[in-house]
Amino acid sequence: MGASLTWAEHELALQPEAMRYAYHQAAHEIVRTLNRPVYTTTVSIPYGNPQQQLVVHAGTLGHQIFKKMCGPVLMQKLQLLMTHHQQPARDAVRLTCYLAAQQLLFSLPDEQTLQRDYTGFDQKGNLLTPNIQAAEAVVERLVAFLHLLHQIETLYPAWAAADRFSETHALLTTHLIHQGRALANFHTQKIIRDIMTAWKSSELTRGLTIFLPYFDEHHYRMEEYKIVVIPQSRILFRPEFVVGACRVSERHVRSASNLSQSTRWQLLSQLDTIIQAFESTSIG
Repeated sequence: MGASLTWAEHELALQPEAMRYAYHQAAHEIVRTLNRPVYTTTVSIPYGNPQQQLVVHAGTLGHQIFKKMCGPVLMQKLQLLMTHHQQPARDAVRLTCYLAAQQLLFSLPDEQTLQRDYTGFDQKGNLLTPNIQAAEAVVERLVAFLHLLHQIETLYPAWAAADRFSETHALLTTHLIHQGRALANFHTQKIIRDIMTAWKSSELTRGLTIFLPYFDEHHYRMEEYKIVVIPQSRILFRPEFVVGACRVSERHVRSASNLSQSTRWQLLSQLDTIIQAFESTSIG
């Protein structure tokens, strides 16, 4: 079922200009559907002699009403067409997917563009964007870029062996991990400040639960770790409660099998930062 990059280039070179244009147009529609909020789409792929058309519809009225992207449906249908009973049809779909994957890969940012347009924090963790919401949007966009890399591999697996793919993957993951960790650390400091402010204002009278953002380096996305400091009650807040709850969380994190080692280290570092902040307050 697989096909190489060399095979695709050779087959495309053999096609009449009008056929190549049609493949490019179909590929462009696939890219548009995967790269933007698209709820319905139609992709037409020519094949055979005499020429016939594979018409692929993705998305329903439900997708439009509930604003549900139709990209996953389109991907499933394209994968199914890869097993079409007619060889010319299979080849046409593969060539179209090759071009779509190529367009996606070459649309992803290089290192210079990443540093210029997709950086929310500098190397020291200082916020570079006007506000934290903009930095969160940066991380979300980087996550979307990685998702597109997975789409490329699904569309035409041979691209995953290309140097361009490997270099882009390494570049994006490295940048995303740094930005995700910096965002998590920023939120950690904000949580400390918010609790301190609420404590000094005597606002912590009905319990306290911390939702600590962290970057999951296994799934490449932001997650939240829940820490119950004081259950819903009228127990008066004391800094020692935060220290105790975070120490319990540290034990849980160290044994959490669903976290990668690097994610555990990062989350433990965040918990330790909170502990140190409230231990010094308790001592003082």
